[in-house]
Amino acid sequence: MFLASTLISDKIPPVKTSDPAYRVLDWMNEFKVEQLPVVNSKSLLGIISESDVLEIEDLNQPVGDIQLSLPANLSVYSSQHVFDVLKQMELYKLDVLPVLDKNSEYLGLISRDELLQGFAKLFSISEPGGIMVLEMLEKDYSLAQISRIIEAEDAKIIALFVNRSFDNTQLNVTIKLNASELTRITASLQRMNYQVIMSFFDKTQLDDTKDRYDLLMRFLNT
Repeated sequence: MFLASTLISDKIPPVKTSDPAYRVLDWMNEFKVEQLPVVNSKSLLGIISESDVLEIEDLNQPVGDIQLSLPANLSVYSSQHVFDVLKQMELYKLDVLPVLDKNSEYLGLISRDELLQGFAKLFSISEPGGIMVLEMLEKDYSLAQISRIIEAEDAKIIALFVNRSFDNTQLNVTIKLNASELTRITASLQRMNYQVIMSFFDKTQLDDTKDRYDLLMRFLNT
């Protein structure tokens, strides 16, 4: 199970209510984030954003005197699934999200970088294998049937993601396989009336995908 507890990072420290505003800006600049949690002892008091700090005139003013614009209860528990983390970070456009234990005490935070790396592992991005995208009506989607077709060709699904098409009429099913040569699998799926709209099976293409991922990771870490 992929829980929030697996992504907690201690690289970025929280701020305290007694910390001056200029220190908050220094840390945001150092860690390249636009928010930081405000924590006294183990109590999460909220998240301060860069825009909160820039609205005040005196940067010597302590954090505790600054009005916070983000909801005070913005956090996840360590036992929540990573999709809950993604939902909150996307909804509020966060770079960091605090994590609490079962007693609502602060454990640490999850950064955008940790979240991205976590999803890379969850969807086996760096694992060798082919990728294909199927398009179908929702009524035609059957994971069991798709799996049977693929496994009949001596391959297995190692990751799968389903999303709706732009016009919301069909499903796009992205499948990561443990096989790099997809010709026979594609033919078998097509014989069963599945539409394969994209496939990536050439080693050069797979290496290029991994190179782009590595480039993105280096960009986020700069």
